[in-house]
Amino acid sequence: MSQVVELNWLSVKQDFETSSAIALINELQQKVNVQSDLLGQWEGIQLPNGLDRQPVKAVHLAAVWKSVEAAEATQQSQEAQEVRKAYGQVIDINSAFPWTAYFDLAGGDFDKVASANVVFLAGSYLPADVDTAAFYQKWQDLVCSSVITSGFIPGAHGWSVCHVNYRGGKKKVFMVVTGSDSNESCQAATGGDERARFAEALKEFDIHETEHACENLKKIK
Repeated sequence: MSQVVELNWLSVKQDFETSSAIALINELQQKVNVQSDLLGQWEGIQLPNGLDRQPVKAVHLAAVWKSVEAAEATQQSQEAQEVRKAYGQVIDINSAFPWTAYFDLAGGDFDKVASANVVFLAGSYLPADVDTAAFYQKWQDLVCSSVITSGFIPGAHGWSVCHVNYRGGKKKVFMVVTGSDSNESCQAATGGDERARFAEALKEFDIHETEHACENLKKIK
């Protein structure tokens, strides 16, 4: 069974937590969260130079929806538009532009993965005309031959619902979301030789990788 998951990454100002806009965002978000088509939502703050070596402070937002159509309809509501406007006060576009996309994720319960102490997102950007079946089979073979490390929580994975703009072109994105019980187990599962093994095996697909990690996502709904 797959789930429609909306993922957002926002580079924010250093005083994000103490900004006067936060109270307004939380108040408005509560109104959005009463939507029955929103099945779950999480938020987490990523500090600079963490596990994923990102140099900026950022906020991760994740939501599980009944459908993409339900998500898009909710995003057009007055409350959702006001939430985006309020976030405009705390986003730091000088560091990086906000990123958002919908994914059809299967392979695991997103709620279980999001509840892990550390959540790791690995996005593979591929040409728009990529043979998705061939890529997935190669990726699945690599996963099956991997050694599961202690503290690792196998996660959800799947393709972007639509093409995503990346470096001036349209891309398909294969997203893998996994969990770990600590920073150390996350590094053991996703770094070093294992990362190199995946990169070498998948390079024929003209792949560009991005990684994000966040500790202690907070469940909002």
